[in-house]
Amino acid sequence: MHWIYMILLGTAFPALMYFVSQIGRWANNKAHEKKEGLDLPTILYLRSFNTDGKNDVEAEPSPFSPLAAFVSYKFGTSHEVDLANQLTNFAHLITIGNPTEDFPEMGFKRIYCKDIDWKEKVKELIISSDVIIYRPNLTDSLFWELDQVIDQNAMPKLVIWNLAGDEHKEYLRKAIYNAFRRKINELYKILLPEYNNKNRYIFFNDNGEIDSTHYIRFERKPDKSVRIFK
Repeated sequence: MHWIYMILLGTAFPALMYFVSQIGRWANNKAHEKKEGLDLPTILYLRSFNTDGKNDVEAEPSPFSPLAAFVSYKFGTSHEVDLANQLTNFAHLITIGNPTEDFPEMGFKRIYCKDIDWKEKVKELIISSDVIIYRPNLTDSLFWELDQVIDQNAMPKLVIWNLAGDEHKEYLRKAIYNAFRRKINELYKILLPEYNNKNRYIFFNDNGEIDSTHYIRFERKPDKSVRIFK
């Protein structure tokens, strides 16, 4: 009889996980729907799916470190949630959702699309958004997205968040940022500032040059400048 229970459990568990994932997606979207219809700017978040769920909490060395790391990963406050908490009161927050994720991040609103459609959707969102937050990594998809930002002359609304990669450790994030910095200098002749973990946001002016004012000018409201980052 035990094998019957095992078969039933093996069949039911994937269905339960799918059901839970759909509830998570519904709850996340519901929170954002409350702001729909409000005259707010739209912020697009471009990142590698590998960063989803990652946070700064590192488990202390102990026999329970693997368990602590798992709990931190699943239930800790992620970088994306921290960012969303800073922005949610005065902007619509959107990003492309990972279609394979079981538990979507409780941060930016997920927009799901098929593999064959995602590039067109990203192009559309780059054009329509007021601010683009770009979290560097070394994936081909992220470099393609940066290509689109440049091709669409969207550099003035680009903010590079130098929290690079999906690693906990500072020296690894610095190494990924430096590799990214070298790469975009080779590709686009854009020289980003050196890594500085106390100044995490890099802005650009209307000429596509690095801007130190830390202000974003919303295209739909050119008469207003809003300081959205410290």
